[in-house]
Amino acid sequence: MPHAATSLLRRSVGALLVVACASEPLEAQIVGLEITNEKLLKTLKPRLVERGGKLILLGQVLSGLEVDLTKNPPMITRPANVESIVLLVPDPAKPELELTRTNKKGERTLTNKKFELAVSIKEIGAHYHLVFPYQSCEGLREEYLRKKANLLELEAELNAIALGAPEWFPAHRRYLTQVEGLIGWLENTIYPEAARLLEKDLKKRLEKAAKESSTQRFESAKSTLKESPVPEKLDAAAKSFGAPPSFFGAETRHLRAFAHAGISKSEIENGLVTGERIVEGFRAAIIDPTLGPDEVDPIPEKLFQEYFLLPNDVPLSVRYFEEYYGKSYGNDSNRQRRIDAAGQGARGAFGVDFLEFWRFDQDFEGIVAHRLGHALSSLAFARGGHNLPAWLEEGMAYWTSYEFIAHNTVTCIAFALPSTYEKRSTEKEGLKPIEEGMRAAFNSLALSDGPPMGTLLRMKLVEMDAPALAKSWSVVDWILAEHRLKARALFSAACAASKDERTDLEAWRPKLGEVLGVPAGTDAYKVMEESWRAYAQVGQQQGGATRR
Repeated sequence: MPHAATSLLRRSVGALLVVACASEPLEAQIVGLEITNEKLLKTLKPRLVERGGKLILLGQVLSGLEVDLTKNPPMITRPANVESIVLLVPDPAKPELELTRTNKKGERTLTNKKFELAVSIKEIGAHYHLVFPYQSCEGLREEYLRKKANLLELEAELNAIALGAPEWFPAHRRYLTQVEGLIGWLENTIYPEAARLLEKDLKKRLEKAAKESSTQRFESAKSTLKESPVPEKLDAAAKSFGAPPSFFGAETRHLRAFAHAGISKSEIENGLVTGERIVEGFRAAIIDPTLGPDEVDPIPEKLFQEYFLLPNDVPLSVRYFEEYYGKSYGNDSNRQRRIDAAGQGARGAFGVDFLEFWRFDQDFEGIVAHRLGHALSSLAFARGGHNLPAWLEEGMAYWTSYEFIAHNTVTCIAFALPSTYEKRSTEKEGLKPIEEGMRAAFNSLALSDGPPMGTLLRMKLVEMDAPALAKSWSVVDWILAEHRLKARALFSAACAASKDERTDLEAWRPKLGEVLGVPAGTDAYKVMEESWRAYAQVGQQQGGATRR
């Protein structure tokens, strides 16, 4: 990469930041560049991230690419006259570093020019794709600081307990699992070196607490990763459909995948291991703290979810879903809409509780994170039943995605963020979209355009739009942050009070009032709306005293 060209681009981007910050809000996007130049690969190796079996450079677009977020999925293009792509690339070992600041003129600028990187088109060709739409590097930094603050709180709580006391073990288990979850989050974003350093520190802690059940539970599940034999009836079905029998299989303790040969084996295996980390993180955060001594863990120690990944061939996928698995897209007016969707969930297939049927394009980890949110919610709150309200099921699916891998790629609705957002209590003059991340963007969408709480709780999925989905996630995140120890009971009561995806407000009102501490004669749903809104305007941005 020519030094002179790089310097020129750096000067021009400095001006770009100033202009962008003085104009209308811009949605941030993080993209991945696949470098083809061997010399540049060696130079950039410390800053590269492995995704889908390939080493790519992740960064926030400053110039050189255009993204149309109104499309579903979003479209990324490069103007014909552009010769270089300029990215904001943080230090992969130091997620806490501030990337931008406001100068005396009220303009946002980079804190260090080393964060800016220009790559010639000749060095990547057309190998670029959108990785985190609506996410920014500053947004990821803020999310890291929130998670780190939560860890420090847990560490303080742990240090206040006598070592070896009965209550020390569950507290220590939760702390270690949260560290493991942060490692996974760092690995799945743009901080692989920070993940390696934290993992090194975690190993020291594990030596001190080798008998810790949560970590042992995850390591045990991870160690079960193995090849899964392709059923003979699957090969037979492929032949009868006139398709090549070119599937391979892999499984862990709880998850199994059968994929067509065009998918990277390492991507499938990494996705399954990520899934096991999510299962353990979900358990430690939501189930373990409130599991009674005689209560059976609702998450079984067996295979409960299967992923079937096909090429993007619609007629062929219909035959596999309906003839091989014996499921149906239905015969009503929504049949074609279901067929057109990239994925379809079903219950009870060849002895597995949850079937995930997908015409696969990319990001298997994203599919796993979102769909595990659905399955784990059913197991934890409805004992494997079907009566989850739509706001809870979708909110939990988005929560597991953003909590554990920092992005969500599974949705049937394209998010088109409004050009202006509701101002939050923590916003200061000069704060601009270059540091707006997913949390801020979704929160703003929920605050400004989300439906009233009573309406949201009674909506079916097909009735939800982008603001409703954003508010579903935000409400779930608020409950898990502010009422963590009562969240499972509250969510379980919501399932018991729900039918056909809708929550019966009168049936759920007593439990909601109990958890929120609503005085007699006060509307619990009004308190819920006000409490959520107060959290979304302040606490959800800052993290801090959460996950209590």
